[in-house]
Amino acid sequence: MMGFLVIATFAGMLLGIRCKVLFLVPAILFAICGVAACGIVSERGLTVIALTGFETVALLQIGYVAGCFLETVALARFLPQITVQRVPTRG
Repeated sequence: MMGFLVIATFAGMLLGIRCKVLFLVPAILFAICGVAACGIVSERGLTVIALTGFETVALLQIGYVAGCFLETVALARFLPQITVQRVPTRG
């Protein structure tokens, strides 16, 4: 069950860098279904499954925010280095 927490964090970061916030809703539903399925198969208790689900959802959202932050920092750092050539206008 610990693997879900690590995977959720990195998946959230990837979603934060690449996707809009609306992609987070299906990812959360998919993560909850995965946690529930693995918890039932491994015969965990209901409280363990619920807590792991809450932790997975929270880390998915934290990872999303961290990914958005990383994208913003990367753009702020590398965008000023890109030069734009201006085409002279007639006039």
